[in-house]
This record gives sequence, C-alpha cells and structure tokens, in this order.
Amino acid sequence: MSEDKSPSVVPSQVPIEEVETPELTAFVDYWESIKDGAFAPSWKKFDMMSLDLKSVPYVVVADVLCDPLNFMIRFWGTGHMARKGAEKTGKLLNDAPDFRGQTAFDEYSFVVNEKKPLASRDMVNLQDFSSMMPFEQILVRLPLSDDGENVHHVISLAVWEKI
Repeated sequence: MSEDKSPSVVPSQVPIEEVETPELTAFVDYWESIKDGAFAPSWKKFDMMSLDLKSVPYVVVADVLCDPLNFMIRFWGTGHMARKGAEKTGKLLNDAPDFRGQTAFDEYSFVVNEKKPLASRDMVNLQDFSSMMPFEQILVRLPLSDDGENVHHVISLAVWEKI
C-alpha cells in the first residue's frame, strides 16, 4: 500500500498568490527577502520593526511544541486583543477562549508539516465569548526555522478591516 504524499489542505485555505491585501503582501515580501535561499528565515532574523508598524498589532507569533504537537503563543498583538477581547500571550493555542477551534490548529500544523506559508479566509465567530458579531478574517501564516530543517515558530498576520 502506498502512502499518500499529497499536501494536507485546511478548509479555510486559499492560494497565497490570491491574497492581494497590501499589508499581507508586504508581510510575505519581507519574509521572502530574508530567507537567503532557505525554506524559511530564523526567528532571530525576522525583525518585526522592519514591518509596517501599523501591521505589528495584528501579528501573532507561536512557538512550535513537539510530542505532542502544540503551539504556545509567544506574541499576541494588541490588535488581536482589542478585536477579540482576550490576551493569549503565554497560552497554548487552544486555551480558552478558543476562537476558531480546530481550524487554527490545522493551519499551524500545515505550516509545520509542509514547511511553507499558508493563507486563509474565514469567519471568526466570537458569540460564544462576547456579543460581537462574526467577522471575516484573512491571514497569512509563515514558517520560521532556527536550524534550516524544522519549523520552530509560526508568524502570522491577520487583516479584518483596513489597518
């Protein structure tokens, strides 16, 4: 029996080349500019101050934990806190409140397993946590590698409305 080698697909995933939001395009372009031929730059090389400073509040950085696979939020931008009403820095991805359930975990896992960027578009429903109406979120998740072989961090930028 042959093993399926096809890449995994996340339900909310869209082709990264279809993401035409200027903030997300600039985010991916910066990441590409510092890769130096590797599949991903290191966290040490990624300088958030090189991003458009209006984008930084919408960034999330997650550390990859192994055995079992999980994600610890290292940086949860203030834009996420303001929009979603919770601080997640220092928490596991799926710690309460868990805004997007399995979808977010699947997105992070895709980036780790495939060692490549992911773009997604879906609705964020906060009605279990607040009276806020659901809203569309477009985001890009990018791998960061400290050894050039494995993904150690995933950095994301989300856009909901004009930044």
